[in-house]
Amino acid sequence: MRKLLLSAFILLNVMQVAHAHRGGSDNEEAPDNTGTEETVVNNNQPILVIGASFGSGNTPFDSGLSAPLLGLAVAGGNYLSLGDALVRAPSHNGRVINEAQAGSTTFARPSCRDALYAGACSTAEFNSYETQLTRAASRVRSLSTGAYNAEYVIITAPNDCLHSDAFGRPESEAIRCDMEDMYDLADRLMQVGELALSMGLMPVFADYPPVESIDLELFRQSSLLTWTITESDYSLLNETVMGTLRAELPEATFINYFETYEQLGDGIHPTDATSANAANIILQEIGYAVEPVVIGDDNDDTCEASDDHGHDRHSWFGKLSKFINDSKHKHGKKKHKKHGKHKGHHSHHDHSHDDCEDDHQNDDDCDDEIFQPL
Repeated sequence: MRKLLLSAFILLNVMQVAHAHRGGSDNEEAPDNTGTEETVVNNNQPILVIGASFGSGNTPFDSGLSAPLLGLAVAGGNYLSLGDALVRAPSHNGRVINEAQAGSTTFARPSCRDALYAGACSTAEFNSYETQLTRAASRVRSLSTGAYNAEYVIITAPNDCLHSDAFGRPESEAIRCDMEDMYDLADRLMQVGELALSMGLMPVFADYPPVESIDLELFRQSSLLTWTITESDYSLLNETVMGTLRAELPEATFINYFETYEQLGDGIHPTDATSANAANIILQEIGYAVEPVVIGDDNDDTCEASDDHGHDRHSWFGKLSKFINDSKHKHGKKKHKKHGKHKGHHSHHDHSHDDCEDDHQNDDDCDDEIFQPL
């Protein structure tokens, strides 16, 4: 009996201490939250991502291991896309279904870059945005209810109208977009947004990066393109596409997550800090508590040099084009080919370090710059 009373006494004291720590009393009224709205976020749900290289740095392979742009990744893989940044964001659960494809347009097409295909086109194609969305949604669909285990789909900017390899035909036949083409692009994006809404998903669109924050001529050079869109047409494209979407698809969400933007050295793609900041802005807008990211902290020091053929080492396409051209002149036994390729690789690597020593940069910094932006 005494043990029972002692236990009851201890339990009563514990309850009183706990109540005191909460700072309340039996007569205390609950706080009045009337008029206060809180965004409820399902932290267990993934975020879907579709689009082009802002969403993912990887080009797609088909079942036969064929790929447009020869399967290249942006910056040789040394690139943090928005999809990757969403996975890494500390405030997010890391669950991202990413079906974006670097180089893609709203419509399915092959790559026809002259520097890679010499007037022809790839056999493999980029998937359309509608196909990307269908794939992403299929991955989160419930077998029992048919509902989709996601709320938001980030639809990143396409390559449509941006350059000469965005039309699915040889660059020599590519014609710059006029106003009608720009409105057609807006219509295609609107159709993708409407498809997302019909699935119960919220499409998220964003303005293109500010024209003053990118370098379209550098983009043309680093990607070995015949031409890129002019600055005036780029601004017009953004105004036309985003203005149409905001006016005709008001149910969608619009987040200007690239308002603060730095390109990583190829003229167009964002730095790691830019992508991380964009991911934070998205998460904050849809209800996550986030920590700010400082733009401009990336190590942008580079080793400026060109190879013997005049290709800028900052161009991954330039490196690939050189490799293809050099391969055409190689002959002899298989062993000899392998040895020559191996030797050439080390020669190029050593040359880059010599240049870096001339610029008083250490070897580690230069190793980070070997694979340059797409």
